[in-house]
Amino acid sequence: MAGRAIAAFKKKRHGEPEKTATESSVTSPAPLSLEERIRARAYALYLQRAGQDGSPVDDWLRAEAEILAG
Repeated sequence: MAGRAIAAFKKKRHGEPEKTATESSVTSPAPLSLEERIRARAYALYLQRAGQDGSPVDDWLRAEAEILAG
């Protein structure tokens, strides 16, 4: 932490502007693929039923249908 403060101080001292949050190297995450979206929804369905009375295939098919339907 102290190293960052020193670097910031040196930049200010030499007239170099500090980067703002939008100028930093922070990037938005890449959009999820269709398979990743289905996987995440199927897992959410599994959690909703607390792992009871269902199967992973049923969760996957329901998730796939929901996502493809929009």
